[in-house]
Amino acid sequence: MNDWLRSLPSVDSLLQNPLGSGLIETFGRPLAVEAIRLVLSETRKKILSSTGATPTPIVQIDFFITFHY
Repeated sequence: MNDWLRSLPSVDSLLQNPLGSGLIETFGRPLAVEAIRLVLSETRKKILSSTGATPTPIVQIDFFITFHY
């Protein structure tokens, strides 16, 4: 479990990812940062509750922004 938590990318590394850069261009940096933080937080909760495998954070971020804003 701790290895999974440690393996989560940082907000900055996700912002530098091509998809993260695209989110910044499309929605602006503040919204991209907010979405990334939210998804990472939810991913941590899923890992800690041991609900099984979770989608990668960047996929969740794209989904969150697409359907919530």
